[in-house]
Amino acid sequence: MKFTSVIPAALLLAGAGGIIWWQHARTDKHLLAASNNPGLTSPHIRTEKAARDSRFQSLTDPSVRWQVRVDMLRRLDAGSLGQEDINTLYSLLKFQPAADQEENWWVVVNEIMEQMRLQAIAPERYANELLAIIRNPSAPDVLRDYAVQHLGRWCSPRGAKLGHPSERNPAIVRETVDTFAALVTDPSIAHTSIPGTTLMLLVDMKGGGVPEEIINPAIKTLEPWFATTITGNNNTGKITRISAINAIGMLALETFRPDIRSLATNESVDPSIRLNSIAALGQIGEPSDLAALQAIATSDSRLRFAAQAAFRNLTAILP
Repeated sequence: MKFTSVIPAALLLAGAGGIIWWQHARTDKHLLAASNNPGLTSPHIRTEKAARDSRFQSLTDPSVRWQVRVDMLRRLDAGSLGQEDINTLYSLLKFQPAADQEENWWVVVNEIMEQMRLQAIAPERYANELLAIIRNPSAPDVLRDYAVQHLGRWCSPRGAKLGHPSERNPAIVRETVDTFAALVTDPSIAHTSIPGTTLMLLVDMKGGGVPEEIINPAIKTLEPWFATTITGNNNTGKITRISAINAIGMLALETFRPDIRSLATNESVDPSIRLNSIAALGQIGEPSDLAALQAIATSDSRLRFAAQAAFRNLTAILP
């Protein structure tokens, strides 16, 4: 059975509200004015350092719209950053916004992580800084979720194949994979978005080319969790349960075929659980499952398209 890779663009929408993209054209003049720094009102030459300081100050300024702050980050030139600038950017990952500003700040901090990754800003620090956030139970859930998304992409060879910088130290990749596996099964965050996001990143990292000797043992440790999660016998939420079902199909974990078959064919199962189980059955099913998929397609209009797609997929991959 072939492994099915998850699409990274869709993957990133699974996390806490997804990674938000917004294009908004602004000039440095507007950004500098937004910092309320009286030293920048002079008509004389602004120093390079003052410009950098102003930009970083405006990142945490709630009076500056988040779209403007994100646009500023997208125009950041890593080559122009000194060590103090880099330290400032990394310190912003720990910034605590006011309660009424959290939603806007998460968009900004997500972009900081994004630009650090795409421009390889202090790459020797990137993984360790994000791992510290991920492992911190006191860190906000949305921040940990974003850190997982970016670290997973940083450690996946898929990024390098697309021409993006990526982690080159196998020990860091292994540490990340093992941390992700532990995060998926952490009962303290079972009802957050983090386990589902992390699981999908592990799926993508496997499809992206993380060495089998690193990724396969981590996935193997998740088998007991898979067994209780897909059957609803632990305290995970429905979204995480659906992620587990999808991961089983994408990873072609045929050990769980009987459970997936049962969920797909049982009319009393929650429709969303059943829908995703049908899709998974189309990835790990046997020839005998084709008849069941045909029966579903003709008996339930809500599931018709999913069953037809699963039938076509299973037909294509069966020997």
